[in-house]
Amino acid sequence: TPNAETGEVCFEINTYGRAVVIPGVTTEPATYPDEVVCMGVASGQGLLHLGGKKTALRAGTTFFIPAGLGHRFQNTGDAELEFIFSRRPPGRSDANTFACHHWSEDRHRDSWGRPMQGHWNHVPRGPGAGVLIADIPPRKFSHPHNHPPTVDEIWYVNRGQGWHWMRREYHLHSPGYALWLEPSELHSLMNPNDENLEFIFCASSADWTRQEAARKRLRGSVRRSSVCAATWRGRR
Repeated sequence: TPNAETGEVCFEINTYGRAVVIPGVTTEPATYPDEVVCMGVASGQGLLHLGGKKTALRAGTTFFIPAGLGHRFQNTGDAELEFIFSRRPPGRSDANTFACHHWSEDRHRDSWGRPMQGHWNHVPRGPGAGVLIADIPPRKFSHPHNHPPTVDEIWYVNRGQGWHWMRREYHLHSPGYALWLEPSELHSLMNPNDENLEFIFCASSADWTRQEAARKRLRGSVRRSSVCAATWRGRR
């Protein structure tokens, strides 16, 4: 449920949602002077127009747009071009350059050999850019874990179906549902089915200068995990 005083659900993510560009349409230019844009392509194909250049987009592409860069989208296919996106303030660790990756690419070399590259059976595909695409194989579950008190994380199921365990509660997690997770809450996404479960997730950690304020907000209010975006229309 939202914070009773402010109405906020997330600490650092200002906007989160699903967007669709129908075939043959090019969107109007958009610029967010004080926010970075993080997006994952759930389905379809098209072009991103940014800084006089065109970048090809397809299902599985993730990209990061720094604050203040004007951009627009063009659907070049015959089906909907569907995005999962978030907007948030720039972080101290954010690069000030556009980044775009596809899940089929290799992970960044600096992540090789690290003991934690995922949570058991929940390993992100490719390097990601702002958001990540990940899978849970049939009849597997992700390592139960939680996060520091200043981390926002939202999980969106794109294909397949599972159950999200959070403390003593279970929530059916189907395509079109997004779930915000309370930072300190122990959770795990389970796939009891015979098909792969694909999800898109984004996370944002407060800058050090804002972490203490976020901790105080967390201590000062009782915040339960909730479905932060109701199911969108049945798609698959």
